[in-house]
Amino acid sequence: MKKNNNSQYISNLLLKMMVPEYRQMNSDPFKNLTGEDWPIFVEKCYAEGLSGLIFHNLGIHNLLSKIEPNARQALETDFLTNYGRNTILEKELYVVSRHFNQKKIRSLLIRGGSLFNKIYPSLGARPMVDLDFVISESDFPQAKSCLSCLGYDSYPNYPYFYFKEGIYIDIHLDAANFWRVKSMQSLISPNNKELWSRSQLFNDFLYVRFLDTYDALICTADHMLWHSFERLIWFMDIYFLLNDAHRPFVWQKLFDRAEQLGHFKPLVYVLNFVDFHKIYILPKEAKNTLQSYKLNLVDKKTIYYLQKNERRAISGEILAFLSIKTFARKMRALCQIIFISKSKFPNTSSQRNTLTYIKRFINIMFAALRKIFYLFKPAFLTKNP
Repeated sequence: MKKNNNSQYISNLLLKMMVPEYRQMNSDPFKNLTGEDWPIFVEKCYAEGLSGLIFHNLGIHNLLSKIEPNARQALETDFLTNYGRNTILEKELYVVSRHFNQKKIRSLLIRGGSLFNKIYPSLGARPMVDLDFVISESDFPQAKSCLSCLGYDSYPNYPYFYFKEGIYIDIHLDAANFWRVKSMQSLISPNNKELWSRSQLFNDFLYVRFLDTYDALICTADHMLWHSFERLIWFMDIYFLLNDAHRPFVWQKLFDRAEQLGHFKPLVYVLNFVDFHKIYILPKEAKNTLQSYKLNLVDKKTIYYLQKNERRAISGEILAFLSIKTFARKMRALCQIIFISKSKFPNTSSQRNTLTYIKRFINIMFAALRKIFYLFKPAFLTKNP
């Protein structure tokens, strides 16, 4: 294999191997890999969060012997590390949830924390960084008190992220939103009565719940957009959620809810990716809905890069900003990002003045323009959309 093609070949191989039903597993998927390719293979598995899952998939297909010994050991180490860490997280998740429930703190457990021990084939298959809870802003002081009693500390510059002995908990107020900007909040919140009523009890706790399959798919797609679709393991969250869903799966219900929650566009991006790369084959009704969705130029470029698996060209922050419905809300969100509230990030700047905000505005605009230029740069060189 040519040296300049091996990295892309491995990336495409991972797209196939991360799905447990990969039919070519019974052949030799590694026959084209040379000695210098194995470190790249291991590095990409780790970077995409796939080491544990691919180790598991190769094991069930009796293909571990096909891997170069050092690469096999690296994948096994990651799998066992995931297993040990997730075993600890599973116990801590119960402890934190029990305390929140006792204090009647209405909490939604979202993202990986609601998935890793529920839909994946093994505790070692999915790496975990933190546990994400969405709570009401009015419950935040009580949640802080609970976490403090359990031995957690928080970062001075980021008072929503708690840690203890390698365990991390991320608290989202009112709605899952990295910037904590009200103009960009969604309806994925414990304050949303309809969403709360259809959520499911976590471990029989009345006040701690996780999203049903439809809402979990929508929330996961939105999280992936915010993080620029960085890791392939998040697409496997989509895959396992779809496979875990009760049958028959009602696609129109998924699309209707996404529209109601304001997250239809992230779902369009994600489902285009999983269908194009044959991670999950969508039924005709789902494809028809996606094809009927009106795409602007940014949407087309984003889907183009997703289909080419060149996700580094995509800026999730810009996509999230552009998805805000009206111009007035866009301007409010921009102001809230630039003139960041001290109550949200109390120690971001010890001395704030006009110059501080001018510098912040310039930095944000420069970063945004650079990402937009990178997104559209190939248009000057090719005829692709």
